[in-house]
Amino acid sequence: MSEKGSNSAADILKRMSRLSVGKRELLRGLIAEKVLPPHIAAQNGDLKAYPLSTSQQWMWHYDRSEPGSSISNLTYIVNIKAPVKFNAMDRIIEAIAQRHEILRTTFVSTDGEPYQKISPSLALELETVDISGLKEEQIKDEVFRMARKQHSAPFDLEKGPLFRAVFFRTGPDERVIIMTVHHIICDGWSVGIFMRELAALYTGIKSDLPEPPLQYVDFALWQQQRLQGRVLDSIKSYCREKLSDIPVLDLPTDRPRPENRTFNGKTLSSDFPTPLYNSVKDFSKSEGFTPFVILLAAFKVLLYSYTGQEDIMVATFTSGRERTEVQSLIGYFVHKLFLRTDLSGNPSIRDILARIKDVYIEAHDHQEIPYKMLQEIMQTRPAISPHLPIQVGFVLENFRLPSLGSKILNISLVRFDPEQSRYELSLYIWDNLKEPKCTLTYSTELFSDSAISKMMEDYLSILEAMVQNPELRIAELGNLAEIEAGSR
Repeated sequence: MSEKGSNSAADILKRMSRLSVGKRELLRGLIAEKVLPPHIAAQNGDLKAYPLSTSQQWMWHYDRSEPGSSISNLTYIVNIKAPVKFNAMDRIIEAIAQRHEILRTTFVSTDGEPYQKISPSLALELETVDISGLKEEQIKDEVFRMARKQHSAPFDLEKGPLFRAVFFRTGPDERVIIMTVHHIICDGWSVGIFMRELAALYTGIKSDLPEPPLQYVDFALWQQQRLQGRVLDSIKSYCREKLSDIPVLDLPTDRPRPENRTFNGKTLSSDFPTPLYNSVKDFSKSEGFTPFVILLAAFKVLLYSYTGQEDIMVATFTSGRERTEVQSLIGYFVHKLFLRTDLSGNPSIRDILARIKDVYIEAHDHQEIPYKMLQEIMQTRPAISPHLPIQVGFVLENFRLPSLGSKILNISLVRFDPEQSRYELSLYIWDNLKEPKCTLTYSTELFSDSAISKMMEDYLSILEAMVQNPELRIAELGNLAEIEAGSR
């Protein structure tokens, strides 16, 4: 390479290093479409069984390790202001299932290897209930009672269907749908697609609904073909180097870990102080780090202050939809990212942010980790749960559902929040609401309500100190939490 070419390449790399994580993700997606197989091709549909995507592999193994559990169920309460008829909604849901094969998919196994099997139709029995004669509070109670019932009922991945719904008539022009689906065939992005198609089919604006260019199994086959050779070797090397010796995070629990977890949990919600959130955004712009990195850094410092450990691993998630071909598909594309940060050496805030940014970028580049690969690499680690190294989660939720309102049909939905916790502790920052909020979801088998309340206060205190003085070092920040080990 010429000197001029070398300088040009160095300049490009330098410019890339200045991009935010979000912009670098977008750039990688564009590059991926150039260097990966040119497109995800539609298959001829003559296969009887299809492989699982890496995301589905994780969900399938979770289900096998926790038989009869509802921890992988997603439940939404959909409010509709329109005189929708029962049989019309039944036909609409069936039409959506015909458009998206994943809603008609079940999972069979041969010699321990799972496969996707597509049925010709969705065997859905839409339960209908008329509670329009009840008082407003009684209607609300009945809807939430049914939501709890629907969410707690497990799915059979082999028999299916993996989607169910209850249709309530709550008034002359008001309806409520309780929709429950297994996570292995759906994610939050997919719910937005489902609701847009429901609205379009009901209002008759079918011009908004071009035929899906692909089906989910097309993506799974493409991914299987791609994860070979050097691509797979790179993921394996990453796992061996970064994830083979993760220590157990010694959280100061109020009660000892039980031998068998039940996933019983609670969620503590708190308004995110608007001045503090604005400070985070201002700090993000001035320092060149995304809000995600800043909010996660404060959480990592909190965990350091509670455990005294410098090797902190937190799981987060990415949509897995970098390819434009899959952005209109219903399915489970989410990938877990294992963000392991070395906090040794009493680093400053800026040092911590830089480390977390680098860790995120590397994890994002190796997000498609097959379950069995990580299981094999992690087999010497003490077993905390069937979820391998995941004890603590962090999510910045900024995905916003598109407006679904119209003169004909007005739809709003909320995700039903069951009293469950997949991980021992998870912090969620909600940036997709009218006002930002933060919540801690925690295992009630391990933590008391008062301990979690104190943890929330400590987190916000650490975050505020970080954005006010980025020269602070982790030892100084850790002291802000004022943890008294002997009192826990």
